[in-house]
Amino acid sequence: MPIHLFAILTGILLGVVGIVGFVTTGMTHYTALIPFALGDAMMMCGILTVVRPTWKKHTMHAAATIAVVGLLGGNFSWGKLKDAGVKLKDSGPPEPAPAPRLVPKDEGQKPGNVKPTDPEKSAIKQQPAA
Repeated sequence: MPIHLFAILTGILLGVVGIVGFVTTGMTHYTALIPFALGDAMMMCGILTVVRPTWKKHTMHAAATIAVVGLLGGNFSWGKLKDAGVKLKDSGPPEPAPAPRLVPKDEGQKPGNVKPTDPEKSAIKQQPAA
């Protein structure tokens, strides 16, 4: 079998795997489409080889590179990096933001020491009791 046909068939197979994976996850997990994207690129390399036979060396090297990227991406484990001593950024829950201050802080006042307001300077005028 010519290598460009193998790239086309592998691309079609990866495309089917990606679409079936996406549909079976309820079409919510877009990462299931990663095999589809890799297969599409690999299939395009095979088709480009058929269209431009003089580019066969370049397109097949591109298809092999895409296959290696897919292989390494599928076998990559963050746990192995942590075991090897590589420090990764902690992706725990975000820290809550501090609560906004609704009342400006007055250094001279304590909660029990509220200064009485002067009734003459107050904006609200109290009426005398009748």
